Amino acid sequence: MVSEFSKGDIILHNFQTGNRKVVHGPHMSVVLHSHQVGNATVTICPISSAVDKRTWKRKKLKSWYLPLNKGDYPCLDVDSYVKTDQIITVDRAQITDIRRPSELTPIDLINLDLKLIALYEMSKTVKDFLSKEITKEIESVLDDVDAELKKEVAKNVTSLYKSINKKIMPLLKELGKDRQQEVIETLIKVDFDIITKVNAIIDEVLKFTKETYIKKYSD
Repeated sequence: MVSEFSKGDIILHNFQTGNRKVVHGPHMSVVLHSHQVGNATVTICPISSAVDKRTWKRKKLKSWYLPLNKGDYPCLDVDSYVKTDQIITVDRAQITDIRRPSELTPIDLINLDLKLIALYEMSKTVKDFLSKEITKEIESVLDDVDAELKKEVAKNVTSLYKSINKKIMPLLKELGKDRQQEVIETLIKVDFDIITKVNAIIDEVLKFTKETYIKKYSD
């Protein structure tokens, strides 16, 4: 029994189905998910020849099958394909012959996932999931932008307020205490009003940006 193997590893498995309509006998197969010691079963996909060995003509493959080029896989005798419609779970103890270093190329591994998604009608589920993930990512980015912009607004307005204060405060000494208080309250109100209005504009811009990006990347 093989102790460990990874998704995409190619193994030799003897299928004892007793049914000639599905794969039967020894076949190279692709492991569909990684395993370490402790798992009792493993899910695999059989590999079959893409060439009719009686006539040596290439078979016409279904769109959901994954073609494998012999040149990429030393363990294959001829060009082959993964029979994605015949997934089977087998006893882990039966996995005794793993053809390392043969494993699916990174491109074929991605294509295998795409074939399985299409065959088992998971496209809508995947799209919905990606749409939600994209929305979350956009919201996260815009939240960061929002916080940074508002922090910058507050800093700049405060700086402006201090500058105005510096020039006005000496003039306040010429006024009575009541007038001094009135001017200070007006400055504070102006400070607050500016920040509120600018932040409202930022909120509107970011809301529009969010809607635009979500529409663009979720369709």
